[in-house]
Amino acid sequence: MVVVAGFTFAWAQAVPFMIRPMWSFSGQVPLVPAVQPIQANITWLALLAGLVAVGTVRATIVALSKPPRPTAVKFEQVKPGRLAQIMPILNIPVQAMSSRCSWVGWWTIWPSAP
Repeated sequence: MVVVAGFTFAWAQAVPFMIRPMWSFSGQVPLVPAVQPIQANITWLALLAGLVAVGTVRATIVALSKPPRPTAVKFEQVKPGRLAQIMPILNIPVQAMSSRCSWVGWWTIWPSAP
């Protein structure tokens, strides 16, 4: 709960900086009333996010504590092939490239903001 509430509080504090590129490209300054409702209620927003996190954890614990039911549909277990074993390894460069592209995008936009 504390981690989710902390992340939500930090996110609410960062909202003006996250939406600033929207105005930067048009050459304008962000309006205070655009973010004021979120920043005026940061504590309540963080508390609500923390309570939702606690509810999610409780629901997960309840779902995991119930005994598993037998499935109504019978099926044979399929042994995964070679490609299923290699796919996670092949996915690493794709994830690295996509994160690199997103960081490059941020670094090219950020210095141009006024």
